[in-house]
Amino acid sequence: MAVRSMSAASRLPGPRSESNMSARMIAVIAAMIVLFLPNVVRSSECLEYRDYMREIGRLYTGETPFDIEHRDGLVYAVTWYGFDIIDIRDPGNMVVLSSMQFYGWTTTVELVGNFAFVMTRDAGLHVIDVTDPRAPRIVWKLPDLHGYSSSVVENGIIYYHSDGSLCAFDPLLRRVVVKRAHPRGSSNRIGALAGRLLVSADKLLTVHDTSDPAALRELSRFQAPASIWGIWGQGDSVFLSCGDAGIVELNVAADGAIREVARMDLGVEVERVEARYPWLYVLGRASLTTVDISDTTNPVVRGKINTLAVSYRLLVSDNTAFVTTVYGVMAIDVTHPYEAPLLGGMPGPAAKDVAVHDDYAYFANWSSGVWVASISDPGNPVALGPVEALQGLTNYVTSVEVRGNRLYCANGTGNNLSVLDLKDPARPVRLGTVSVPGFCLDLEVRDSYAFLGCWSGGLHIVDVAKPGAPRLASTVLANQAIERLELAEDHIIATSGTGTTWLVDVSDPAEPGVPRELAALRHAKFVHVRGKIGYVVFSGRVGLYDLSDIGNPILMSQIAAENSSFSGIPDIAIYKTICYI
Repeated sequence: MAVRSMSAASRLPGPRSESNMSARMIAVIAAMIVLFLPNVVRSSECLEYRDYMREIGRLYTGETPFDIEHRDGLVYAVTWYGFDIIDIRDPGNMVVLSSMQFYGWTTTVELVGNFAFVMTRDAGLHVIDVTDPRAPRIVWKLPDLHGYSSSVVENGIIYYHSDGSLCAFDPLLRRVVVKRAHPRGSSNRIGALAGRLLVSADKLLTVHDTSDPAALRELSRFQAPASIWGIWGQGDSVFLSCGDAGIVELNVAADGAIREVARMDLGVEVERVEARYPWLYVLGRASLTTVDISDTTNPVVRGKINTLAVSYRLLVSDNTAFVTTVYGVMAIDVTHPYEAPLLGGMPGPAAKDVAVHDDYAYFANWSSGVWVASISDPGNPVALGPVEALQGLTNYVTSVEVRGNRLYCANGTGNNLSVLDLKDPARPVRLGTVSVPGFCLDLEVRDSYAFLGCWSGGLHIVDVAKPGAPRLASTVLANQAIERLELAEDHIIATSGTGTTWLVDVSDPAEPGVPRELAALRHAKFVHVRGKIGYVVFSGRVGLYDLSDIGNPILMSQIAAENSSFSGIPDIAIYKTICYI
């Protein structure tokens, strides 16, 4: 990070936290996520999961919230052609209390008393009584007042920039009290400090005296290193969001005198900034970054979380950051604004799948067979090499599962299923193998049966009650291109390369039921089931389905990407209430 400081500023020390998470859980997470890396990275401290910045809620509004205001646990948001009031008091269960539609494209919202002032580009200013947030009502309009892209309230007056003019609107008088020429740029933004108005036009920042709104006297000017995309101020401190040029911190005195404090290059395109000393919250194009500014001369990035969509506005309230994205509102717990540290890694061949047993991890490494690694020290995993018992026997290992003291390996061709004994976890011993038709891509194991999903082979069910002599018990969906399997109580959900998702009753694995097509899950890539909830990955979205009636999945909610960033998801994982994509 590049920092140029003009003066040091005193900040409060950042929080510290201790760990009591077990090494075993850390080992599992480390092995699944980062084991095969070119370099080993150690962490000096381990924190519990709750001590990391994490998403805790997401609300889909149907339209993009471009601007928001916040008061008393409610967010007032303007979307493309509407106005929403959202209850955010429970960030994990945000609720839209009411919605209104307008004919013109809405641009900004400001709150004055019990009224929301909503500007549209084409239909003018709408003044809405929000005394009852469930039943807002328009009380008056000014159809000729329109076009501003940024606004702020200072001492009851709404200041805005419109078509090359800086304007002040008095809500009590219901009229514009001043309109004066101001440079127009591609990024006009407005912010306020007590008695001071800050207005940008591309790189130019001007400071104005608001003691007399009708005069709106200019006090000073500042030239930023790049176009100003956001202005945030508190006290005499001002932070300018300057896109790829990072952040500029200023001190703006009561008389308008400007002193540059620091410039911070965070390596992200900065859209918006909020400060809660000693923390700086930085909204990028599709991310939220936390920066420790205890020492302005040496700001330190502590955490970063992907918002999974283009982001527009940032609001930090107590220990929660609310981010508006192209799809709605995202809530992020920033009680501890840290990012989960990388524990460790080691070099090795690319892994297709991983299974963990005690202090060991087993990797399906395609043409390299199955590799074993010791993960007793999560910060220093050690590769023990390939499983010798499988050398020369298997090709293209695609999936591994551990049940009890048995390791099950699915192989593309030849001996499609191998069963190994783990009495000595570092040196598994082969007990038996079986061959089935097709190229096996996925494996599930329950009780004394293994389920193999095979391309051009269908779903094979293998009896492994005698691990030394596994045998094919039954086959369904023969010749289907089965890619992924998921066990859901007495059923198997099988996704295929043709786009069809099948449901098979395997309450009696020796005589499975007739496969049924799940039309609601057509074109699913794969499914993970936890209880009665199915997490279903499609190309471009992840859907949450109610599987109470497993033959009739019901979509409850979904998350989608505005581009192709979800098109190649290799897998997801669910831990407690979090889905990792």
